This record gives sequence, C-alpha cells and structure tokens, in this order.
Amino acid sequence: MLDSLHTAIVDRLAADIPGLGTCAAYPKIERKVALPAVLVELDELEPDDFGEGPFDCWARFTVYCIYDPVATDAELQVRNLAATVAVRVSQEEEFGAAEVVKAAEVLHVGPDGFKPELDGYLVWAVEFQIGISIGEAVWAANPADGVSVITVGVDDLDNVSASHVLADGNEPPADDSVDLPDQPKG
Repeated sequence: MLDSLHTAIVDRLAADIPGLGTCAAYPKIERKVALPAVLVELDELEPDDFGEGPFDCWARFTVYCIYDPVATDAELQVRNLAATVAVRVSQEEEFGAAEVVKAAEVLHVGPDGFKPELDGYLVWAVEFQIGISIGEAVWAANPADGVSVITVGVDDLDNVSASHVLADGNEPPADDSVDLPDQPKG
C-alpha cells in the first residue's frame, strides 16, 4: 500500500541529487553504508479528512542525510546535503505517486542524534509531511446492479430535501422537499 510512495520518493531524490553513495528506504545498516547517504523513513500516519478517499492522512517522513565526519568540509557538506533534500522535497507536488493528494511540506531541517546505528556519522534530518489517500472503498455503487442512491441535504432546519436517483436510469430522478415545522414536536 505504501510501497509505491516510498519508491517514488527514493527514486526522485536519487535522480535529483547526483553523487549519493546510498539513497534508500530502510536500508539494512550493519557496519557500513556508502556515503554520502540519504535514508528515507516513514515515521507516522496522522489521520485527516481531505475528502479524497477511504483513509486520508498526513504521512510524516524523515530523510536522514549522512556524511563521513572525516571528509573534507564534512560539517558544511552534510548541511548542504540536508538543504538540497529540503529544497527537492518542497518543490515536489506528488513525487509521481497516485496516492498523494496534498503537496509535501518541509517541517524541520536540523542535526539528528536519535538513531544509535548512525553514531559516528554526521547526520542531519529533513522532516516533511505529505497528504495521502490510501485504501479502497468498502463498496461502490454499480449502475449495472440497479443500485439507487438517496441523498439527503439540510440547508437549514426549515428546509430538508431528499433526492432519489435510480442508477440504472429507468425512472426519472425524483426530488422531494420536506418542510419542517417551526417548532419541534415534543
């Protein structure tokens, strides 16, 4: 479900930032990783309602920018790498992924010391969020099945309307309007 989004982000960053030794999502870090490196990880999915699909949410990512601490100008280079990632992320509309419905927004760029497996490297993190809609609808109306759809709208408490439309088109749509009394019964 999230595979294509991860692949799209990694592919875009790898294409846009030449000279990376590693650009991957969740690589296995044992004793070495080719540097400089950009590692992409999804941190959380925060539910929201964009009105786009069954599960709309903000996908919050961290991109770890890793540099060799003994390289020439390493302190400046790791910052340049993080800034480049932040620019590329902020310029993306949807990374070419179909599930993206809200453009990426960079939230934070700064040093990172929270991944113990990266101790000994210079690490800066770029945190960003992107709005996605994932999952499939539980049901969908299929006109071939003769499904009808009833829509109820409330403009104000004095005017409630209902429309009934047969999906197969055999009957003309019927619009019914019901006026509510000024005072509720009770």
